Amino acid sequence: MELFIKIHSNYEETLNLTVKDENTMSEIHKTLDARGLSCPMPVLKSKKALKEINVGQVLEILSTDPGSMADIPAWTRTTGQELLTSEERGPKDFRYLVKRMK
Repeated sequence: MELFIKIHSNYEETLNLTVKDENTMSEIHKTLDARGLSCPMPVLKSKKALKEINVGQVLEILSTDPGSMADIPAWTRTTGQELLTSEERGPKDFRYLVKRMK
């Protein structure tokens, strides 16, 4: 996530941050935006994104696919990852936090 700070009207500074989820207080190390993708792409892209982070780190997955409500939890169970949160934030707006366990 990038944060823009205005110190003076003509000066902007960009900072790279590790984001903390306010609900679980988990650090989010990578965000996968799978919105607009249909099954099986959210799971396939999640699998690839999970390989890009270290064991113990957290992947945030954003999806608009209603099937992801069943697919992401099933994928985490079968692969031994930890599903920290699974939430429906609105119509076709889903968010998951997955901790890489292996």
